[in-house]
Amino acid sequence: MPRKPQHFTPQTVAKTDAAFEEVIALVGIGRFDAARQARVRAISIDGVPIGADRAALRGPDTSYFAQSYLEPLAVAGFLVDLNLDADHVDLHCADKPDVTVTYSDRPAIYVEQRMVTEYDGTPFARHLEQLNVALRDRAAIDTRFAQVCTSGSLTVRLTDPGFKVRPDRAQTVDEIAAFTSHLTNDISLARPDPPAFPALSALAAAFFYRAGSTTNPSICGEDALCIDPRPAWVGARLRSALQEKSAKVVGYDPNAKPLWLLLNLDGPHLYPAFVEQLVRAALGPVSTKPFDRVIVCYPGLKPIVLDCN
Repeated sequence: MPRKPQHFTPQTVAKTDAAFEEVIALVGIGRFDAARQARVRAISIDGVPIGADRAALRGPDTSYFAQSYLEPLAVAGFLVDLNLDADHVDLHCADKPDVTVTYSDRPAIYVEQRMVTEYDGTPFARHLEQLNVALRDRAAIDTRFAQVCTSGSLTVRLTDPGFKVRPDRAQTVDEIAAFTSHLTNDISLARPDPPAFPALSALAAAFFYRAGSTTNPSICGEDALCIDPRPAWVGARLRSALQEKSAKVVGYDPNAKPLWLLLNLDGPHLYPAFVEQLVRAALGPVSTKPFDRVIVCYPGLKPIVLDCN
C-alpha cells in the first residue's frame, strides 16, 4: 500500500524518456543511455511494465518521486546494471522488506533500499520547488513582477543552509519580487544588500537575468558546489545506514532469503574515480550480516557489490 497520497505525471515513463532523449540529442549535452533505460522500463511493478505506467510523484507541484515508486525504480536500475533482468521480472513493494523481486524461473530476491546522503538535503530541494510554485502564484497577481518573468529569463541561485533555520518562504518571495520588480536590462550576477533583503542574504542569493530570452518556469535553483574528491561523510553515513537497516530487519520473515541491502549513494559533488575506494574502505572491514549482499549504487558507475562476511 502507498505510504502517502500519490500524484502522477501526465505522460507515461516511456514517453517522458523519449522526449528527454530528443532534448539531449538536440542540445548535445551528455548521453542518454536509451538501451539501459529501455531495459529498466521493461521491468514490471506489480505486473505493470515501468514504461507503460505513469511515475508516482510526492505531490502535484513536485518532480520528486514518491517513496513507494522510488524504491522499486532504484531496484530496477541495479538489476539491469548487474544483468539480473534477463528473465521476466516483477517487483512487489511492501515494508518488510521494501521490495520483493520475483522471476518466472528462479527464486525471489528480497531487497531493503536506502538513500545515503551527506545530510538530508531533500527538504531544501522541496523548499525550492515550493518557492517556484509561490513565485508563479505571485506573478499571477503582481503585474510588475509578471512583466519581468515573461519578458526575459530570471534565475535565482540559492545556497542550502543545511541545518540552519530556513528563511520564511513568503518573505523570500516578497524579497525576490521586490529585488526584480524594476529589472529591464541583463544582469550576469547580482547579490542583494543584506540589510534590505535579509531572507535572500541568508540563502546567499545570486540573481541572473537575460532580457528577451526564453522565460524560465523554475526561477529558483540550488547553487552549485565544487567537487570534493574524498569527502569524510561517505564512510560514516554508509555505516550508519547499514546499522539502521540491520536493526530494522531483525523481525523479518526468516524465509525472506536472500536478503539484499541496496544503498543509493546520493552525492552529486563526489569525484567518481574515488567512489568505489570510499565504499570499500567504509564497508569492507565490517560485517554486512544479516544481509546476504550489500549493493552500493552511484550514478554513472557500475554497482559496487559486497557479499556477506
